Amino acid sequence: MAANIQQQRLINEQLRREVEISRARVSDSCMLMMKYMSEHENEDFESF
Repeated sequence: MAANIQQQRLINEQLRREVEISRARVSDSCMLMMKYMSEHENEDFESF
């Protein structure tokens, strides 16, 4: 039982750390990835 309590404390600590992480919106991240790919798509064909 003590091991289970210790495991729950570790999970709780991890969740407390994760809640402080700033997150970007998925739509913003996708837009930036699409912009990057569009700007660099020609580089994919330079080696052929």
